[in-house]
Amino acid sequence: PPIYVHDFKGNDTVNVELFVSLDYAKPKLTDTNEPTLKESMQKLFFNSDQSDMKIVCDGKEFPTHKFILSTRSDVFKAMFTSNLKTNEEMESVLQIPDVSAETMETFLKFIYKDVVNVEDIDQNLLIAADKYNIKRLVNICVKHFANTIDTKNVMEITFVAYLINNDTLLEKASKFMIENHGKIKKPEQWDQIKKTHPHIATKVMDLIIFD
Repeated sequence: PPIYVHDFKGNDTVNVELFVSLDYAKPKLTDTNEPTLKESMQKLFFNSDQSDMKIVCDGKEFPTHKFILSTRSDVFKAMFTSNLKTNEEMESVLQIPDVSAETMETFLKFIYKDVVNVEDIDQNLLIAADKYNIKRLVNICVKHFANTIDTKNVMEITFVAYLINNDTLLEKASKFMIENHGKIKKPEQWDQIKKTHPHIATKVMDLIIFD
């Protein structure tokens, strides 16, 4: 309602209208007895009853769901919506020879549950995450490696950063090598890496010397 205010001399009248709005937050309705959508989706992890796709690595089969794989990865989505026609068996089985069964289990666990244990993060997991463009997992792995670089793993981190073309991680690893020159032991596979990826040394030089 309007409030009327008079000055002390009684000459003027001021009409002031106050509008008070009370916004009471409505409580969200929920139920603690039945699983949430997130919990229901997570239960599909390794659920063979509703699986429509089997991923095979190292002879081990992993029951999966095309919808979930496609939702998490645009690479999987492109594969499953391809116009290329295959037979029914090939449409329900996906052979992935370049990923170990151990890495695939960790990879799929992240796809379904969005969690990864620190002890399960390695170069193979990062390469798989990059291959299928699971950006969230890539970022988690890159951050982990960036925070754990030491004289024992810096060469491996340098190589994996080069493979996935992550200049930020590669530059950090490269600068670590410069700062710790003489303390780093060359891994046995480094000579082979230089043969198979001859441009890696040039890339490192570009980042730490000329950039």
